[in-house]
Amino acid sequence: MTDDTLSSTALLTINRYNQVLEKEALSSRIHRIFDLRRDESRLVSGLFLHYFFQGFGLALMLIIANAEFLANHPIHKLPVVYMLAAVILLIFGRIYAWLEHKLDLKRLFFTIALIILCLSVSSWAGFSFLDSAYVSFGLIIAYRVIYLLANLEFWGLSATLFDVRQSKRLFGLISAGDVPAKLLGYLSASLFAPVIGIQNMLLIGTISFLLSVLVMNRVMSQQKLHAGGHGGHQEHHRHERGGAPVSEVIWFETCRNTCPAVSDSNDFHDCD
Repeated sequence: MTDDTLSSTALLTINRYNQVLEKEALSSRIHRIFDLRRDESRLVSGLFLHYFFQGFGLALMLIIANAEFLANHPIHKLPVVYMLAAVILLIFGRIYAWLEHKLDLKRLFFTIALIILCLSVSSWAGFSFLDSAYVSFGLIIAYRVIYLLANLEFWGLSATLFDVRQSKRLFGLISAGDVPAKLLGYLSASLFAPVIGIQNMLLIGTISFLLSVLVMNRVMSQQKLHAGGHGGHQEHHRHERGGAPVSEVIWFETCRNTCPAVSDSNDFHDCD
């Protein structure tokens, strides 16, 4: 080899080494900013994406459900659908509590994610083959059920992946995926629904829920879930990991459906 070839090879090696150092420095800076450890980055990014896809699908479904309901029904029927949604939420909450005692954690979360996906597919299929007047009534109820199950699944999964100290550091970071997702979902619905139609927007939301299931499955395959026994998930999350029991979450979501003031103040006393 000539001296020029050796010099070119050495310079190329040095440049690559400098690029690696720059990437490492940038990565270390990002970890310090977000108070994130290196062994947590893959898990946090996975949960962030999982929550992002859930939030995007929920945003599309919310906009479409409200718009279609108001287009097909008088406004005085809105309290009726909210009261009916509250009853159905209690039923699905009891189903979740029953599944929580019957299934191991991975099967539980995967089952809930599949239920969410099935409800989304059913909503899309309903608009494709049924009368929109009936489907728009059921779509608001389906959205409320999906919202409840998505929260139970996401925060239940997060509570089994992190301890108390990690939760304090990382819960705010992983839940941040919901904000850009909903902003993007609301803007997409208003901009593209008149162009591609309601059915296609619901299909996009269904694809988003499917992506969230795939990301969740990947996260669970790479991580070990921690729980204090098969029938004791609820108390374990409450006392060991700081989570709220299922009954409190269901009660809060029921109040959100029957008392709009709760959504604004997050205070149960406003229902009185």
